[in-house]
Order: sequence, then C-alpha cells, then structure tokens
Amino acid sequence: MTSPDTLVRSSARIRFIVTGMDCPSCASKIENAVVRLPGVSAVLVNYQRGFLDLSVDDPPTAQALVERRVTSLGYRVSRQRTAAELTAAGTDQAQGSDA
Repeated sequence: MTSPDTLVRSSARIRFIVTGMDCPSCASKIENAVVRLPGVSAVLVNYQRGFLDLSVDDPPTAQALVERRVTSLGYRVSRQRTAAELTAAGTDQAQGSDA
C-alpha cells in the first residue's frame, strides 16, 4: 500500500493570453492575485508578450478561477489551446461533418 507521503501530485501547465497589460506593474498585480489561488503551484506573467503561464493541480477548476480573478482585475483573458487540443478539435470537427 502506498502511503500519502509517497504520492506524487502531477501538475499541468496551462497558458493564458492576457490583454490589457502594459507595464511590469500589471504583470505583478496579476501574478500576486493568481499565485494565491488554490491548486496553483507556479505563475509566470509576461506583460510584453501578454502571457500568463502557470502550473496547476486541476486544470478545469484552475481555468475558471484564473479567468474570474484576472477579469476581476480589469484584464481580458483566454486560455491558449495546446497543439494537441487544436488537433483533436480539428479531428472532432472533421468526424462531425461526416455524419
């Protein structure tokens, strides 16, 4: 039997596109707000590129929390889909058009 101490939590990395940031203070404001959210283990905000990268324990829950928090600060935010997600979405659309 595995003890709780030996269980390793895997975290997922997700990226958001944030619009409305125009200075390092904006990035710092977002980073400080998001790092306090439950399940978030690492946060990196780049105002020049408009990215918010983070590691989370539960991506669906974290996505909703992050979107609400960043929006409440006055910024627009959307999750950037991965190449695998885009490929899967294309495959799903192609399969749906055959029906």
